[in-house]
Amino acid sequence: MDWFQSLRADPGSIGALTVVKTAITVMCVAAVLWIGRQFGDRASGILAGLPVVTAPTLMWLATRDVPDFAIRAAVNVMSATAAYAFFALLYAHLCTKLRAVTCLAVALAVSLMIAALFVSIPATRLQTLLLALFVCAAIRWFMPELMQGVRTPSVPAAAKPALQIPIWAVAMNAGLVCGGIIFFSAYLPAHWVGMLASVPLIGATIAISAHQRLGVPQARRGLVGYVEGCGVKIVFCFVFAETLRGHGLALATLYAIATCAVMVVLLNTRTFFQRAGKVEKQMYAGTGVPAGGSARMANAPTPATTSW
Repeated sequence: MDWFQSLRADPGSIGALTVVKTAITVMCVAAVLWIGRQFGDRASGILAGLPVVTAPTLMWLATRDVPDFAIRAAVNVMSATAAYAFFALLYAHLCTKLRAVTCLAVALAVSLMIAALFVSIPATRLQTLLLALFVCAAIRWFMPELMQGVRTPSVPAAAKPALQIPIWAVAMNAGLVCGGIIFFSAYLPAHWVGMLASVPLIGATIAISAHQRLGVPQARRGLVGYVEGCGVKIVFCFVFAETLRGHGLALATLYAIATCAVMVVLLNTRTFFQRAGKVEKQMYAGTGVPAGGSARMANAPTPATTSW
């Protein structure tokens, strides 16, 4: 790490180092988004809730000489993530009444105000963890159910072009957010860094894309996954903050990723093979099934329609 220490010691190379960090973040985000796209709306939502942008940001912040700032930022990410879960709840309830862009603006504005309130509450790391997980669990409980055949005013007639959001565009935006946080972190307090590092950039992209192109059920499906992914992100930040000082950046990141992976496996096992299967049967009941096929085959979108 001598080369890295020398780069940090040279003020003239700070901008170049930020560019390198941003490029690495962009590649990581693009890879995760591409993987998530292969597994459908709910899996994409879960991955959107995971610390895809938060983890690189915290890791880069932790490369400073003193890890205290990264630890405080991780704790604030936990609080802000619980607040941003309200984004999913609001969007899921509003998407049957409002257009996608209006839903996005209202849900983001309200969740940002809640995040500003949450990060200002003084609490220990354990108290923050328990409160954040409780909020996510409550929001998951109050998420509306999928509805068969419901489409919003923003789901177009055939003349309206479908919304296309390429993976590279989302990854570039995520990388720019991460790079901006890293560059300006010396001038921002930890609670602002926590709020910015957990903004639902990918979750909002998935929600508005699914809402515009596929309708309410698919948008809600992704938002439910996003709330579940937020719970995983909260645990990731807690493990990272608890182990960073005593075990160093490498082991703290490894422990946090391992915990995150176990939780994702548990979510996948329960969600995709139990609850999601039942919901799909209810959604597609009576829609007609090809001979020798299944309800999922009869209503599955083409590969082009699953693109973000």
